[in-house]
Amino acid sequence: MILHTITDSLPVTNQLLESGLRYSAYEYLRSKYKFNVKEFSNLIRISTSTAQRRKRQGIMRFRESELLIRYAKLLDAALDLMDGDVELALDWLQKPALYFGGESPLSVSITSVGAEEVLSFVSRLSLGSCN
Repeated sequence: MILHTITDSLPVTNQLLESGLRYSAYEYLRSKYKFNVKEFSNLIRISTSTAQRRKRQGIMRFRESELLIRYAKLLDAALDLMDGDVELALDWLQKPALYFGGESPLSVSITSVGAEEVLSFVSRLSLGSCN
């Protein structure tokens, strides 16, 4: 699992979100995606100056933490799909796909509905069904 703070317990995960993930979770996930600060900050919808402020504070806000968990789950799913190959997983997440209307799985995941569809699609692919 990419972020070890994500648990199988919804109440524990909710509590982690409410208190905010540590900034180190942002840095760790950013390094896994191989994005620079600007690219990753855009992904979780904060400015680079806000990212620097969070670094000084050491904690992310609720919405930012929620997005970090979303993108950690997406990367975990892509890694499972690609048998742990990081490069293939990152390529798949960023490459436009017909199934997503020519958008990449990462770009359609800017909404929770899009992210759920990507995760559902990966689950179906893992089971051998592309429908």
